[in-house]
Amino acid sequence: MLPPACPPLPPSDVFAELRSVHSRCAPSSRAVWRRAGVFAGPFTERAAVSVCQDDGLSARQVAETLVRLAALGVLVPQDDPGGGGEPRYLMPRAARAFGNTRLAAAGETDAARDRHGRHCHGVAVAAEALWSAGLQRDAARLVREEREGLTAFLGAVPRRPADAEAAMETALALWFWWAAHGRAPEGASHVLALLPRLPPDSPVRVRGQWLAGWLLAAADPGTAGRLLGLAWPVAVLTGDDALVGRISHAQGTLAWWCGDPAAAEAHYRSAAETIPDHAPAGPSPVVSLAALAVVQARTSPARAVRTARRALARPGAHHDAWAAALAHCARAHAEHHAGDTPRARHRARRALARLDTPLDAPHARAALDELLRHTAPRAGGPVA
Repeated sequence: MLPPACPPLPPSDVFAELRSVHSRCAPSSRAVWRRAGVFAGPFTERAAVSVCQDDGLSARQVAETLVRLAALGVLVPQDDPGGGGEPRYLMPRAARAFGNTRLAAAGETDAARDRHGRHCHGVAVAAEALWSAGLQRDAARLVREEREGLTAFLGAVPRRPADAEAAMETALALWFWWAAHGRAPEGASHVLALLPRLPPDSPVRVRGQWLAGWLLAAADPGTAGRLLGLAWPVAVLTGDDALVGRISHAQGTLAWWCGDPAAAEAHYRSAAETIPDHAPAGPSPVVSLAALAVVQARTSPARAVRTARRALARPGAHHDAWAAALAHCARAHAEHHAGDTPRARHRARRALARLDTPLDAPHARAALDELLRHTAPRAGGPVA
């Protein structure tokens, strides 16, 4: 993968100063300096080890060298956004530009970029595994820690089909970040850019079509429908039940945004019945049931409550904070439309209390906040 455009070379006097600092560095410090230049933004110690380590440079040596380079001003320590995490660093543009020249001179550019790509893919896969295991806040925290590097990797232009497939697999593993954390436009942009660069027979192509179609359902329903239409027959012919069900889920989302609740209900029900329990790499059947309850809440409150209860009773529901938030949101709205506003407000407040960070289920959070605002008692009126 090609990284983002390298920063311009610094002015000659700055370049001379950097050359002087470089000349005083030990070989290990020089190696870490030039290899860490592939990071366009802040990076963790773990990321630096993945990119800089080799047979002659251990993980411990890389970590120690980062501290030395920070003391020299080649790296700038960064605050951990989550608090209490591992050390993070940023290489200033001038130092990065100088490092890139040394990387090219050492003939290590391709190797360093390949290691960076493998690191990004590994981060995405690990985050998705955490999400699927019910450690959803840990999954989001890992992505936040590595976000700059992931964004740079996904935004680069692949040189080889294998690079495009690796980048697509990374984007697919981050499905929960795009869909559950309110970043659908960003995710769709990455996937759409990668799709034309995949070979026609690429095994990840149809999954990319599904993810892009799902993420585009609200913003570009025409493109979303076309992509889902391309993905559907391939998923059916290959007998991939998880993908078939997730395409149905995406079609439900598309129908909902297009103002067809009956079709949305049918698609979400089909998804809930088709996606296997605990299937990785996409929304669970509990999410589809919860989405079905949301659709039913306005027109069939009693059915919505039953559907939400079914969702919360499914295996693994207590591990899926996103699905649980959607189910509780559906119940609160159903109770409101059934005329039990005090109960609806109580449920909405309890559901919001479970979402203790702004990045947990932002769509459900917004719907619950809106319900509380809409049902707020007037001055002098009853208090729920």
